[in-house]
Amino acid sequence: MEKAGLIVFVKTPLAGEVKTRLAADIGNEKALNVYWQLLELTKNIALQFDGAKMIWSNKDWAGQVNYWPKDSFEFYLQKGVDLGEKMSNALAFHFEEGFSKLMLIGSDCPEISISILNEAIKALDQHDLVIGPAKDGGYYLIAMKNVHKQLFTDMEWSHAQVLEQTILRADSNLLKYYLLPTLSDVDNVADLKLLSDESEASKS
Repeated sequence: MEKAGLIVFVKTPLAGEVKTRLAADIGNEKALNVYWQLLELTKNIALQFDGAKMIWSNKDWAGQVNYWPKDSFEFYLQKGVDLGEKMSNALAFHFEEGFSKLMLIGSDCPEISISILNEAIKALDQHDLVIGPAKDGGYYLIAMKNVHKQLFTDMEWSHAQVLEQTILRADSNLLKYYLLPTLSDVDNVADLKLLSDESEASKS
């Protein structure tokens, strides 16, 4: 029987520790407010996913139990030296628990939707790997049926070549991959319009 899961990587919502590139332009407190909006959007989309939902945070923070309802989410702390090792460890942990399909997303993409998550899970029926390309050259989603550690080791993260390097590694390891629609992350002031657009759409 298929056992699908959604892993959400989040950061502790503290001023000066989230959206640092954005904070350089608008200040730490405003950047923190933006991150809270992104968390809320991500949580609402995740709640629509019909499968297990796991939150992996970079550290513990007060109020998280109330923010991520226990009846919908399991909470874990990220383990690893860099982002790649942390993602690989989280995926490996849940595959060892018996999951047959896993998706991993962050909390920076206001354009993500339940239809995107469902498309990713469906695509794994015919593919080894599913990637959601981000317009900044990275990816907002990665999904697989087994952990492929070679996609996460010795990678230069937060770089415009992350997606390209990931695809090259998939090709070299003969992994059949599927690309989702390209979406935007919120990384700078210009991206804030995306967040306001999504907020307005959710009200209508």
